[in-house]
Amino acid sequence: MKKRERIGERYRENSAMLPVHEDYIFDQNAAEVRSLRYGEKYSVDYNGCGAIAVHNVMKHIGRTQNFIDVLRELEELHLLWLGGAFGTKPWALGRYFQSKKIPYRKYKSPNDFKAALLTHQIGVVCTWNKRFRGMHFYCVYYSLKENKYYTANLHTPSSEFVPADLQEMINYRFIIGYAVQNPVIRTRTLFTKLT
Repeated sequence: MKKRERIGERYRENSAMLPVHEDYIFDQNAAEVRSLRYGEKYSVDYNGCGAIAVHNVMKHIGRTQNFIDVLRELEELHLLWLGGAFGTKPWALGRYFQSKKIPYRKYKSPNDFKAALLTHQIGVVCTWNKRFRGMHFYCVYYSLKENKYYTANLHTPSSEFVPADLQEMINYRFIIGYAVQNPVIRTRTLFTKLT
């Protein structure tokens, strides 16, 4: 069976388990998503943190998608690392945003990423796990109103975005960050400049 056919087969299996899920995902071990397949031999509870982070960012910027579509698209874009054994490729995640024509910036410096969130306000960060079991992706956003950072799927279990000290989290474990342009923020900025 060809790779594309195997991706289609996994998509059909996932669709049978969870036809539609467009809400935020705060815990990759949550009952509704944990058994969804992501890669040849793996499931979301093992390696789906990158897909969850992308899904949450898309919802936050008003580009809500069905989660199983995100899983399929990441596979089609060849973003699984060693068939999913290490989850999603951290250095290539921008391909997903490019495919959706969503402006983003990639940052190798934690301080630059943190500063970018002040204007972009939403992004995906990849860090080493505390126990060095590999890498972990999570969605992070900055609330201008509250002057606070919040994360989804950083720690489990969780059922909401939780406040976080971003500097503490990324100082010594940061791998890469993607700050995503929120179209609403860009429109507001443009409107302010025009008035």
